[in-house]
Amino acid sequence: MFFFGISFLKKLHFNPLNIAWYFLNPLVIIEGIGNLHGESFMCCFILIGLFFLIQKRCFIGGLFMGISVAIKLLPLLIIPIFYKYLDWRKFSLFCLGIGLSSVFFWVSFWEGNMANHYKNTIDLWFTTFEFNGSLYNILRAIGYELKGYNIIRKLGQVTPFIVIGLVGIFTFLRSNRTAESLIKSILFLLSCYFFISTTVHPWYIINLLFFGILSGYAYPLVWSLTVFWSYSVYGNSGFEVNTTIQFFEYLLVYGVLFYELVRVPLGEHFQKPHLFDT
Repeated sequence: MFFFGISFLKKLHFNPLNIAWYFLNPLVIIEGIGNLHGESFMCCFILIGLFFLIQKRCFIGGLFMGISVAIKLLPLLIIPIFYKYLDWRKFSLFCLGIGLSSVFFWVSFWEGNMANHYKNTIDLWFTTFEFNGSLYNILRAIGYELKGYNIIRKLGQVTPFIVIGLVGIFTFLRSNRTAESLIKSILFLLSCYFFISTTVHPWYIINLLFFGILSGYAYPLVWSLTVFWSYSVYGNSGFEVNTTIQFFEYLLVYGVLFYELVRVPLGEHFQKPHLFDT
């Protein structure tokens, strides 16, 4: 991933040593390497897939993208975004590669109830689990005031349609004709997805950090640091959410995001880590 990352940053006209902001990030070191969460491996194969895609080697790119899907289902969200970057023939080859790769890795695990198990898992994800949400927590608080109970199940029935709508917006309403615009669309789609999610575990932000470095946006880097504050819920008295800490976590993230959208991406001012001056 290190060497593919350097090559990709060069193609996007960024300092290739910016890849160190990923590998030296505490979140990647602790959660990606120390705790072996799958996001780091998933990002690795997405990067290799992107590397082949920008060279228009669509089938091979699809094979590596399929490996990332086998690790985590999240890349399924970003696949439609490649439609404009590739023409429909190349996009078909890309999807064929994803399909063949997915079948290869999933066939040994397939059994009759597997599709139903995945459906139940997705239902639990949207309607039951909750941890460190941002916009969701605001809506939940409003729900308590108006209804007197947690409205996660009602919100969870609507959220999948919002996600589908977001995928459609970033697929058809953005140009996505260049590698730069493609990476930005992926970053913003995944950001919106996590902004509305009921559950945002710290290691999920590794995905945004990865695409933030490739696109020059700094708010994922800020989020990768403030997300550690979410662990404050695990105290001596048990699981207890500290809304003040959570407020400041997202205040910094949304503040930097708003500045970058209005002014200029701060990632353009990244300096290479001093480690490389020795």
